[in-house]
Amino acid sequence: MVNAETDSAVGYLEGERLVKYRAMGGVITITHSGVVEVEAGRTAPEQPTEHFAPYSVVFVEGDVIQSQIQAGVQAGSQFLSASAPSLDIVREFAGLFRELLPAMELGDEVREEALSDLAAVEAQLASPRPKAAIIREGLRSLRAVTENLIASGAFLGLVELLHKLPK
Repeated sequence: MVNAETDSAVGYLEGERLVKYRAMGGVITITHSGVVEVEAGRTAPEQPTEHFAPYSVVFVEGDVIQSQIQAGVQAGSQFLSASAPSLDIVREFAGLFRELLPAMELGDEVREEALSDLAAVEAQLASPRPKAAIIREGLRSLRAVTENLIASGAFLGLVELLHKLPK
């Protein structure tokens, strides 16, 4: 029997066209796009793919004490305090993007969305405790705008700007 968590995960993968149902009873198969995604993740496991975060496999044998790795624990919890990378590059990108935005050949709807995403990133940068997930999603959206402009040849000068985006 499939549990709700598994069903949710398969639903996501199917929606992203990485797997598809092949038969009754939850039989699924990986699609070509799914194979490409897995190969990309295995080729560069330290890099995220379009759909998945970077991953690594850690094999631990024996006791793990005073470590961020937990083994053999039920209902355990842990807290990790790590310093985030400098947000200076994000601030520089946001400033450059705002400066170049008026010259970008965008439709009204795309321009408004870009302005909204840029405002969200800038608001997080001004926060005493910026939320990385909000910044990351805003930058992904802005990156998509620049990639579409570059692909259309409408604004080739953004190539350098695009390379400044955090991965």
